Amino acid sequence: MTAPHQAKIQAHHLSRKALVYVRQSTLHQVFEHSESTARPYGLSATAQDLGWPEHLVEVIDDDLGKSGGSTQYRHGFQRLVADVAMGQVGIVIGLEISRLARNNADFQQLLQICGLNQTLICDADAIYDLTHLNDRLVLGLKGTMSEAELFTMRARLQGGLRHKAARGALATKLPVGFVYAPTGQVILDPDRQVQETLRLFFTTFRQLGSSIAVVRYFNQQGLTFPTRPIKGPHSGELWWSALSSGLALRILHNPRYAGAFAYGRTRLRKSPNGGASYTKRPREAWHALVHNAHPGYISWDEFEANQERLQGNFTRRYRPGAAREGNALLQGIVLCGHCGKNLATSYKRRAKGRVDPIYTCNRAKLDYGGPVCTFIPGAEVDRTMSSVLLEQVTPMAMEAALAVQQEIVTRAQEADKLLRRQVQRAQYEADLARRRLMAVDPDNRLVAQTLEDAWNEKLLQLEQAKVECEARRAKSQYVLDAHQQAEIRRIATDFPRLWSHPAISVQDKKRMVRLLIEDVTLQRHLYQVDIFIRFKAGALVQRTVRLARSGNKPTVIAPALIAHIDALTEQHTAGEIATQLNAASIPHPTRGDFDTNAVVYLLKRFKLPSRYQRLRSQGYLTQEEITERFGVSVQTVQRWRKCGWLHAAYYNDQKEYLYEPFFEGLPQQYQDSAANSMHQSYKRNENGPEK
Repeated sequence: MTAPHQAKIQAHHLSRKALVYVRQSTLHQVFEHSESTARPYGLSATAQDLGWPEHLVEVIDDDLGKSGGSTQYRHGFQRLVADVAMGQVGIVIGLEISRLARNNADFQQLLQICGLNQTLICDADAIYDLTHLNDRLVLGLKGTMSEAELFTMRARLQGGLRHKAARGALATKLPVGFVYAPTGQVILDPDRQVQETLRLFFTTFRQLGSSIAVVRYFNQQGLTFPTRPIKGPHSGELWWSALSSGLALRILHNPRYAGAFAYGRTRLRKSPNGGASYTKRPREAWHALVHNAHPGYISWDEFEANQERLQGNFTRRYRPGAAREGNALLQGIVLCGHCGKNLATSYKRRAKGRVDPIYTCNRAKLDYGGPVCTFIPGAEVDRTMSSVLLEQVTPMAMEAALAVQQEIVTRAQEADKLLRRQVQRAQYEADLARRRLMAVDPDNRLVAQTLEDAWNEKLLQLEQAKVECEARRAKSQYVLDAHQQAEIRRIATDFPRLWSHPAISVQDKKRMVRLLIEDVTLQRHLYQVDIFIRFKAGALVQRTVRLARSGNKPTVIAPALIAHIDALTEQHTAGEIATQLNAASIPHPTRGDFDTNAVVYLLKRFKLPSRYQRLRSQGYLTQEEITERFGVSVQTVQRWRKCGWLHAAYYNDQKEYLYEPFFEGLPQQYQDSAANSMHQSYKRNENGPEK
């Protein structure tokens, strides 16, 4: 340092600490660029040359391998700022200004604190006194250039990455099912079980049309799925576990499985506290999308169809959604003939356990709080749809039945193949553990015992895999024997019998309908519904259904039942009455079983007093009236009831009480208080309201 620079050092500076701040941006620099790491440590000698004694020189190297773009996780820099703010530091020494901070906000805060506490800053060029204007300007300019340099370097690196990504040559982390060949090319995982599992995954989604249905199928069949954990003891290894819905969606949305290279699908956003979050970008905002970059498991056309299918599984306007378990045949593909919106599907339980669908246009109510546009009982509509299909689809029955049979057999064979693959893998791991045990020196019992335990564990896993495989194959609902296959061929020419066959589930019928029909429009006119059916091929079929008028009339209730409910209400709540009626096997006229709401409805319909009204007519008091009369709290009234001083009866199933108007059980002082309260109330009533 020159003499003018050393002249800035005063005695009060030398009486405080000299902090040497050491930082490098990455751990790679720390381990590979050893000379760049050693230079900052040499600044301790510089501090001693400037006059600081050795015991006052402190090196802060907590931030090695951490970026200077933010103070988050830079505990060394935070400690430096704290010591300067407390007036314990005479000088801060760094190799260059960019080592202290790459963020101008953090650097300016440090300069402000150093100026207030008369702390010097030293780099390889000079010593700066923050109380001098010129030094403040120079350091401020250096900080701005350091921050700009960081953005410049980042832009240069990002530009190189994007240029390489535009050609599909950028090496990124591969999803499960792909590996890098020694030449750097992306190839399918050489493990045949991995390939077969992924192909079955996409085939199952093609057939079922829902990610959760695929997950359910894999777990019901006992099939495990390959993964490569990012963290943990098995990081980077091929690991087999149950398929989850999150993993299934990530695979379906990843264009890699269609042989396409994509870069920039997400955007990184940093929060003010230094955290980070990722948001998805629309496809037009991706930095690169290269088709046919490497082999894939599906074609690009199938990938696009899968995205449309996943988007359509959301129950939104004009999107049918996935076929669900309910018995509504037109769920998801039915439109309102008045406003054109999708009709929602709900169900109503009828007598003898029958459940009928109802199609409701409630979009205006949900979005704007308006009235329901229309609602249509769906049982008769679904029966009409079935008859139309039986009329129109008969010529295609043979082809459809044979395709269904082939699909069932194929799925059974693929599931059985994967079950056998799991047994083969368990057998390989058991043989490998045995070979490791045989190769060890028998006298080395410490190692031999560990390997023997590992072998026993693998043998146990092999036995479990065999048992699971046999059990799954035995109860598989998709495996058809020769008699069942002959039965399917026999009924293939008779579509009505195929449609009504017990083995055909409601979901299968819905999938058949969606293969043939584009949409169905329902238009209601009081007791009549016009049905407009639009087939995939473009044909339009119209039918009319008349609705039964009996549903608009009140259900006839036996007088004896009403009299029985009236008598029970004297001592019981609505829920208790429903329980007693069900226990006595007394059926509800329409629902089958009674519940609390059914009893309350009948009491209101026939204008019978409720349990609450009956108790009030007998002079029972509410809890609030008791508290006002005695001038006590609610908790005190409840304590009196529990002690037996007050007698009460609950009037609903939430155990809310009304109290008897007799207080002989209360202690004398409370009875006197009640009498005084009643006397004061009587006098106020005699004198009239106060003026």
